[in-house]
Amino acid sequence: MQEIKVQNPYYNWEDQVYREFMMGVITRLEPRTEDKGTVIYVTIQEVEEMFFIMKGTVDIGFEESRNTKYVLRLAKRNVIGAFNCTFNKKTLFMYKASQRI
Repeated sequence: MQEIKVQNPYYNWEDQVYREFMMGVITRLEPRTEDKGTVIYVTIQEVEEMFFIMKGTVDIGFEESRNTKYVLRLAKRNVIGAFNCTFNKKTLFMYKASQRI
């Protein structure tokens, strides 16, 4: 198993606030899959959940003159929606499962 490096010694499992926050996050995680071609988010959509990509790929793109152009592909070990949930921001891009995730 790969060792996790500590970047800030203040935040660790010994700190009660951190421990309670992390346990709150961990207990709310749910496995979920999306089929190939499923649009996850569209432009200017409110985001209420994060996706941790464990397998498959997600394409990210934009809409121009009613045509969608996907220009970036994320694979496993990536997260989508985290920024939007954290800062209560709507999406700027389109997200689509290009392989089953």
